[in-house]
Amino acid sequence: MYKVNDELYGECYVDDVIYEIIDTRIFKRLKNIYQSGGGYLVNELWNVNRYEHSIGTMILSLKFNGNIEEQIKALLHDISHTAFSHVIDYVLKNENEDYHEKIQEDFLNDEELSSILGKYNLNIKRIMSKNYSFLDNELPELSFDRIDYTLRDLFRQKKISLKEVREIVNHLTVYQNKLCFNSLKIGKWFQKLYFQEVVEYFQNPLNMYINTMLCNLLISALNEEIIQLQDFNFTDEYILRKINFSSKKKELEDIINKKKYDEFLLMKEKIKVKKRHIDPYILVNNEIKRISEIK
Repeated sequence: MYKVNDELYGECYVDDVIYEIIDTRIFKRLKNIYQSGGGYLVNELWNVNRYEHSIGTMILSLKFNGNIEEQIKALLHDISHTAFSHVIDYVLKNENEDYHEKIQEDFLNDEELSSILGKYNLNIKRIMSKNYSFLDNELPELSFDRIDYTLRDLFRQKKISLKEVREIVNHLTVYQNKLCFNSLKIGKWFQKLYFQEVVEYFQNPLNMYINTMLCNLLISALNEEIIQLQDFNFTDEYILRKINFSSKKKELEDIINKKKYDEFLLMKEKIKVKKRHIDPYILVNNEIKRISEIK
């Protein structure tokens, strides 16, 4: 067993295979892939990366007694995200925003990762194809993924405290195989926080500005062969370095310095942010109901 420290959930002990996966080159790559796409370039508080989020999602699985395979799937659920996260979907005009899922197998076949899983007789294809409801729940339900990124983003943005994060997590429970809150007050609070996440972060005009303009810049860089599609399999830093050593350097600087914001406001085609809403289950008097069902 190895000790892992997380800024939200504190210390926890993980199995050897989990620790070894965290220590792989391909997993460490996620330290330089940010959930906000290019948002961190214009707001230093939009800086949660997929490395820490993936570990957080795994810890929630561990806290709720997920078996080792569920923990591995939680840990690897974002392994194939490319540089600037979902910006690649905008670049490729992929409305389902699932490019990372389409290329996931390429990343799971990584030699170092395969060697570790083979040592523990674990079949990665079986693990990733299994459905773990608490990890994979679709909206409007709670999921470990959704809970972690909401709390982690808002904590990093100083909108909730560590004490509040832990209070919310401590009110999570499982009843009749449903992930739910055992308090209506806490459930409504988290629902409000999720709405805040969507409106003040995902749909924030500045966030939409940077990702729209970055998308257009990346399309142009691809067309001019400054970068290649396979470059997205590396990191944000790798792409930025190539652009900074090209004719696009000044354009990138102007975008980051918000000099193209007025141009953005006049644009007809901007990135579209998916509408998201949660309606969590609440445990009330040994019965679970969605918040919308409670009068």
